[in-house]
Amino acid sequence: MNIYQVPLPVLDHGSVFRGRRNQLDLTLKELSLRAGVGEGAIRKLERHGRIGFQKLRQLAPHLQLTDEQALVLMSIQQRVAEERSGP
Repeated sequence: MNIYQVPLPVLDHGSVFRGRRNQLDLTLKELSLRAGVGEGAIRKLERHGRIGFQKLRQLAPHLQLTDEQALVLMSIQQRVAEERSGP
């Protein structure tokens, strides 16, 4: 087996967002109120790594992420989801 065949751990990018929120010591409710995004949308992001672009842009500064950083995390999550679902 060469290095390219070694399976890498699948990162749960939703938990990256949750970890960032926890790192900043924000509750779901606090983040929701600050960003103007519903708690349900934030839960969906943290559980499934999915959220609309506009809501992601609203959340990013409150998680101290640039739009670009947040989008990279989302695009990676989307690709992982596509690979898991198969061809």
